[in-house]
Amino acid sequence: MRMSASFSVFEGSLIDAVDPMLFWPQDLFQNIIQMRVLSRCMTLILASNDLDFLTAFVRRSAREDVIVWPTKLLVVTRQPRHRLIHLRQELSNVNGMVMSLAGSLDPLR
Repeated sequence: MRMSASFSVFEGSLIDAVDPMLFWPQDLFQNIIQMRVLSRCMTLILASNDLDFLTAFVRRSAREDVIVWPTKLLVVTRQPRHRLIHLRQELSNVNGMVMSLAGSLDPLR
């Protein structure tokens, strides 16, 4: 049996976005859904320090069935844990969790 793994990277920016729900690359969610359909299980890693972006992404992906139960979502941020209460509530609706790197040592110092 031959096993292989693959990954894709989607990058974007919401600079000066008034409503993060409106500013997504047009085909971002379609690409994620296509990847999910092609693989039995998928782990999606979302990294950002913008809580509005993170919350909007989780809400929209749940609303549009981007993240279904076999899909795992890991949110990585440097926000302190006390600021992540609402995000953790949103993640409880999907198979997701958050990892806060707040207070971690900066390797460049």
